Parts: sequence; C-alpha cells; structure tokens
Amino acid sequence: MKQKSEIKRTGPELLKRLLRQREKHRLTQEEVAERAGITTRAYSYLESGIHTPTLQTALYLSCVLDFSLDELNAEIIRQAVHPI
Repeated sequence: MKQKSEIKRTGPELLKRLLRQREKHRLTQEEVAERAGITTRAYSYLESGIHTPTLQTALYLSCVLDFSLDELNAEIIRQAVHPI
C-alpha cells in the first residue's frame, strides 16, 4: 500500500474537465468507468483528485467523454505558467 505522501494527486484542470464532460453527456460515474474499462472506485478517485490517471486511462476517458488530450495539456500548461 502506498504511503499517503506517495499518492499522486490530480490537478484541478483534469478534475473540472472530467466532471464537466461527464455532466454534459449525462453519464454516471459508473457508466463512465464501465465504458473506460476501469472500476467505479478508480473513476471516483480520479474525479475527486485522489489519483492521477495513467496515459492509457486518460486516453480512454478522453474517448468516452469526448475531449482532446491536447486541450487538456494546454490547460495544464496555462495553469502552471499562470497560476490562479
């Protein structure tokens, strides 16, 4: 089991994108998880920021929720360069 300090946290850009896109498509966490091939608990952890997705999971989620990983990367870079 990972120590609390070892757990990677998801940035706010991805959290907002996951929630916004899931609500836009009117999907439950369970539906997104099933379509992305992950457990509901894993998706819940991603959306709440407890864990960061692997590249493969991020790719699956981008397909399920219809968003571009390029757009997400741009948001992450903007946030890093110009933090709120």
